[in-house]
Amino acid sequence: MKQALVNKETGLTPKEARFAEEYEKSLNIGRAYQTMVASTGNVMKYQTAASEGSRMLKNPKVLLYLQELREKKRKNDLIDRNFVLENLVQVVERCMNASPVTKYNPKTRQHEQAHDHEGNSIWRFDSLGANKALETLAKMTGELSDININVESVQFKVFTANLIGIINEEIGENHPELMQNISRKLVLAAESTTTK
Repeated sequence: MKQALVNKETGLTPKEARFAEEYEKSLNIGRAYQTMVASTGNVMKYQTAASEGSRMLKNPKVLLYLQELREKKRKNDLIDRNFVLENLVQVVERCMNASPVTKYNPKTRQHEQAHDHEGNSIWRFDSLGANKALETLAKMTGELSDININVESVQFKVFTANLIGIINEEIGENHPELMQNISRKLVLAAESTTTK
């Protein structure tokens, strides 16, 4: 009879190690045992495989190896989670970088910083991208449960601010009174939406 090689680190035979690895993937005893048997070129009925797999799961060395596999998987999942969190922070930072709203000045033949009716510079940023990344960050870190935000109203308020900037670009300088009236009405509409 041929003796199976035992891994010096784990104390498992190749079949035991393969069964544990397959079981960790599928969490199905019969399927894991069938896959291990198939890797040797043989076939086994599911019920027989389930019975043999149950017996193998009682082996303390197999259980210890399963625990090691799960710990390794948990660490990999943690690395993936940290990668996602770090990238979401970068998305928020990029989206929050304001860029100037410019308009073309036919006299100077150049684009210049746009200003609102009060003379303030107009800036824009990717508010929807920032909001979505912040929402995802809050969900992943569990912070969203403590926050009661009406996201639609916040997005409408930001949309309104962006709309005012765009309208100002188009008609603000030529029709300042009209721009003031439009701005006032849009701000009132945004405020009434966020207070509901």
